[in-house]
Amino acid sequence: MFLTTERSFQKRWVSLSSIESALRLRYSFGDHYNFTKTSHWAKELEETLTKPPLQKNVYFEYTTAEGERMREYHVDTHKAFCDFVSDNNKKFGGNLSVRLPAGVHPVLMIGQDESTFHQNIFSKKQWKGPNGKAFLMPKSEGEIYMTSGFTAREFGLGLGSRLTPAVRAEINESRRQNKAYLSTADAELVKGSSDKADFSETYDPCLAFFRSGVQHEGYWNSSHAKLQLEDAVDAISTIFPQFDCVFLFDQSSGHTKMRSDGLHMQNMNVSHGGVVGMMHDTVIQEIGAHPSILRVGEKQVMYFLVGDDGPFWMTPALRAETKHDKQLGTAKTRNKLKIELLKDLRESGYDTTRQRFLKEELLALCEQRNLPVTIEEAEVKDGWLGRPKGMLQILWERGWIDATKVVSPRSMRYSKDGKKEDLGEDGKLKDENKRYVLSHLLNGCKDFQEEMSDLQHLAKELGGRDLTISILFTPKYHCELAGEGIEYCWGAAKRLYRKLPLKKRRSWDSFRTSVLECLSQINVGMCRRFSAKARGYMLGYHHQALETEDGREEVKSFERNEKIHKIYRSHRDALSFDGEFISRVMRECITID
Repeated sequence: MFLTTERSFQKRWVSLSSIESALRLRYSFGDHYNFTKTSHWAKELEETLTKPPLQKNVYFEYTTAEGERMREYHVDTHKAFCDFVSDNNKKFGGNLSVRLPAGVHPVLMIGQDESTFHQNIFSKKQWKGPNGKAFLMPKSEGEIYMTSGFTAREFGLGLGSRLTPAVRAEINESRRQNKAYLSTADAELVKGSSDKADFSETYDPCLAFFRSGVQHEGYWNSSHAKLQLEDAVDAISTIFPQFDCVFLFDQSSGHTKMRSDGLHMQNMNVSHGGVVGMMHDTVIQEIGAHPSILRVGEKQVMYFLVGDDGPFWMTPALRAETKHDKQLGTAKTRNKLKIELLKDLRESGYDTTRQRFLKEELLALCEQRNLPVTIEEAEVKDGWLGRPKGMLQILWERGWIDATKVVSPRSMRYSKDGKKEDLGEDGKLKDENKRYVLSHLLNGCKDFQEEMSDLQHLAKELGGRDLTISILFTPKYHCELAGEGIEYCWGAAKRLYRKLPLKKRRSWDSFRTSVLECLSQINVGMCRRFSAKARGYMLGYHHQALETEDGREEVKSFERNEKIHKIYRSHRDALSFDGEFISRVMRECITID
């Protein structure tokens, strides 16, 4: 799923006659080359020419019109090509595979992740004076500066120097034509307006910054992620119109959040009604063993319509009695939501686009302008007509519920997450009792399994006739696979930051400047090596899975992958398990003290 396909632009056509030149350049010694057959470059040359270019024993070669023999390689497989194959050096091959049909775009893989820099985080070791005295260190971690970045082999971490004044002008012109964000409600909540503003001279949509904290800009959430994705797509589609884009996100709650009408159990009660979202209609892909009122291929409406019989467990008299809403003659007061407060302030003439507001600040502003902050609503006893059906009714319509075991939602054999008798000594569901657990039954339905997240829906809408935008989620608890090696980028930047003296981070301005300087040293060459490292782990896990399916023993070369799979069961930074690799790349790519 995460491996590069034949559409990836990272497959390069390489002239066989130029491979030797590339390797000689890599292992040059002054003005002379070591031509001995035992030299390092000679061994790698022999390995390169005999190693399969793509997968096991699969060769793909062709001859150009000029008679030059070419072979297709992947830069992950042959690291010697990383430094020599580029847009500025066509001698060693092009970007596109000739296997691509006409009109099909290559894929640009783009990794995303967030990271936080703490003001007073230092290296574990520090210098001491001759008498053993050391500097007094701050007790707290200080301010937090958060960054959300995108990385790709084509441009590195953030767009950086590619955002020239001419490119910015082109992007801004495109944004003026598409004035509003697709995520309208999120834009109004975060920015105070759904209209797109021009990119400022310092704004990089692929490397955004956020001052975390209740007293500052609040906390990063799904709304911020969606708006940054829209900004990033505006920029990337302008700079790289020849690519389709695949964004790699981790499975944080902000990234995997469903739409309010999404097929998700968090939007459902066991019984009908309740304060839950109204889910969209779906198409039945399978039915259970019990009697059902739907067939495969038919549409299921997730709320009760006029003409429906109502909840299946009710008697006809009870259905008729509870069908419609009943006014109780009393009222209740609730606090307004943040988006309602913003709307009221804008309608009163207050400019809410100047900054980001916390809800407490909005409440204070409303009180200053004598705007109500609460709403009085009549209390109503909900009927089932027009209300969400609930888990029990939905599964019954699909044939997964034995109606003889249901008296009412409060008296039945079924339960939402399992009764005590359904669990084994290890706390897990017994196999024979899973059929009585509603959440398990719903999780097994294909339409619920295939439901896209809010971010995936947005990516699909952002794509057009000439551009495809899609999102893949990397596995949980495996930061070594995340976002095209972006965790390594954060690790390298933080290693640089921790070495800075206290005077370069004492104030907010100096702290912010130091973070920007450290991130600016993460160049394209480093990002490509980090990406290759992450792809290497992916290949290791992939081959292990294939060998397991074939019933073969594990290959020893993948023991490290298996070790990481067992040990690192929580989200950790790349410094904790690959610090040595990060240091080596930093020494090779940048000058560090």
